[in-house]
Amino acid sequence: MSLRRSHVLGNEERGKMLLGVNQTLTSYRTTTTTPKKETSKDKPLDRAPPPWHSVAFVACITALSLYQCVSAIHSLDKVAVLDTFTHRVFPEYVSLALLGWVRLAIAILIWVVFVSTVTSDGWIQTTRYRAKSKLQSGVPIVMKGSRTLFPFTAWCWILLGISFTSHALIALTVAYNDNNQGDLPSTPLWMLRAILLIWETTAPCAFLVSAVIRYVIWDMVLQGGPERTVQLKHPRNLMSHNMNSIFVVTEICLLGGLPVRLSEVYLGCLYGSLYIVIAWSLTRYWTSQGPHFLYFFLDTTLGYTTTISIAALTATLCLFYALLSVSLVALNQLTAMLPDNSSQLLLLCHIAFVLGVASLVCRFHD
Repeated sequence: MSLRRSHVLGNEERGKMLLGVNQTLTSYRTTTTTPKKETSKDKPLDRAPPPWHSVAFVACITALSLYQCVSAIHSLDKVAVLDTFTHRVFPEYVSLALLGWVRLAIAILIWVVFVSTVTSDGWIQTTRYRAKSKLQSGVPIVMKGSRTLFPFTAWCWILLGISFTSHALIALTVAYNDNNQGDLPSTPLWMLRAILLIWETTAPCAFLVSAVIRYVIWDMVLQGGPERTVQLKHPRNLMSHNMNSIFVVTEICLLGGLPVRLSEVYLGCLYGSLYIVIAWSLTRYWTSQGPHFLYFFLDTTLGYTTTISIAALTATLCLFYALLSVSLVALNQLTAMLPDNSSQLLLLCHIAFVLGVASLVCRFHD
């Protein structure tokens, strides 16, 4: 009995000793294990400069675009004339004065929405970055007052307002000119150039905004539930996301027929590069919790992925420019095939084109 008892006690003592050793090793591992390296999700970055290859890409695109702009100045002068801004697609239905007043009504509507947005209570915006990003996702950004001027949609909306205001003033001035000749020698050539370039820049971007909202952003937001799309269905957002394209295609097909030439595709590259540079310079403007961007694809912490995203954005801008230009060429060819005395049929074709484009890029509900 004494031997068995001593054997049992010996086993118990060895068990206690092993348990003590295990606890000691566990404590040692806990205290000596290398702490997990803090990521951007734990501690915000102080700064997020763009990688050198992204800077080089944007610089090259900008330089090439400016070179093309200077090279195309002579062809621009042939189009940047008063006749371009006073032309009417259907002169038998739309007088020059009516053209000016319709454009002015559109411009006023654009500026009313603009002022309403700037003076509103704004909204809270959060950016969800890619998994490998070093930036903090989900940080609330208060978009109010002057901050509402920096989204890509706002840029397009403002340029569209400038375009329609300028086009309206030209048409009305010519329409109510005393000699009724449409001759305004005091109009500077540089101003006509600028007005045309602004139009050719903002028209394709309007369709880009509408298409991205319809086919990408709306569905992404809707995945969180119907209540998440309330902001997208706000009247101001419906206007800037949908009516921008409707205004553009109406101007092209039913009002003045302003051109969007494929030879000016460099404007999309130049416009995109300018927006990217400004986005880089505003990384610390949005919140005190480190650098941030309004759009995840502008993230500068992803190495070569950043440059690829910028290249994709530039290519997308050029693509929409090309699509709009080619569509207008096709519409003009269809128009040329119709008999000269079929103005009503031509009007119906143009209205159908407007409705078709609007149905492709616009979205008003879930």
